[in-house]
Amino acid sequence: MTSIERIEASAATQAATGITHYVFDAACCWKALGANDAEIATHVVSKEARGESVLRVDTHDRRVEITYSIEGDNNIVVDAVVNGVPSKVAFFKDGELVNEGLKKAVDPAIHEMFRSIGSDLMALRGAPRQGATKFASTSYCGGLLDALDGAWRAGEWLSVAILDRRYHLDCLHG
Repeated sequence: MTSIERIEASAATQAATGITHYVFDAACCWKALGANDAEIATHVVSKEARGESVLRVDTHDRRVEITYSIEGDNNIVVDAVVNGVPSKVAFFKDGELVNEGLKKAVDPAIHEMFRSIGSDLMALRGAPRQGATKFASTSYCGGLLDALDGAWRAGEWLSVAILDRRYHLDCLHG
């Protein structure tokens, strides 16, 4: 991936959410943008592996801010604070979701928006990307990938967005 890359949102995401495109910065973050580059969601990821990161959404008078860190090599745990309320998402080694996840703490409309974003991110994960050619084979990366797949199966869309970006930053490099 180049330093900054713009990718169009899928037609389904555009219709459902008003998100027209994403901007990815390989070093830190992604943004979901609407018409006239209005910010709808921003995901800023710590430069430190497993460091504290922030996901913010501001759309249709609905707001959410999730500050989180990811821990674990075998079991992946997302320790999060959602709009000031502590929340924890845990995945077993095989990717199975242990608890109710983040959707319990977030407005259902925002959670549904992340179904669309998650679908787009998963499609991008499978596509060849500039600079994303080498997989860092570690138990942490394998755990992230398993947790990402488990979050997808469980419909835990906010976790999909969080885990997908962390996987790209920590485990894929040029």
